[in-house]
Amino acid sequence: MSDDIHPVDLRVGQNVRRIRIRRGMSQTALATSVGITFQQIQKYEKGTNRISASMMHDIARTLDVEIMALFAEIETADKTGDVSTPRDAPFIEETDLRIIEKLSRIGKLEIKKNILMLIDVIAAAEASDAAEASSRV
Repeated sequence: MSDDIHPVDLRVGQNVRRIRIRRGMSQTALATSVGITFQQIQKYEKGTNRISASMMHDIARTLDVEIMALFAEIETADKTGDVSTPRDAPFIEETDLRIIEKLSRIGKLEIKKNILMLIDVIAAAEASDAAEASSRV
């Protein structure tokens, strides 16, 4: 058996993680709900262990999504059946998801606009710093 992680297992695991975080659920809470350890959830989310069909059903039900949501952004590379994830599909970090989740709880549009302006300024400054650093190389 190969030590390589199959791209589908990786993407399904990433999607479980993304949806779990979006739901505000810990690995422990998800694991308890489906009757396994949080360490097993970690392995699923990293793609190092494959999720069985029955476990995928239980996870999807616990996360209140259709099973196909766990396969989001998976593409078939060619007619041979080789499957890969899109090269440009970004993996969203847990911190990014937590920021989105917290922002969604803010009701005032004006506050959200101010936060967005702050993020724009910080992102522009980082991009400028990166460009300056690469020009020195």
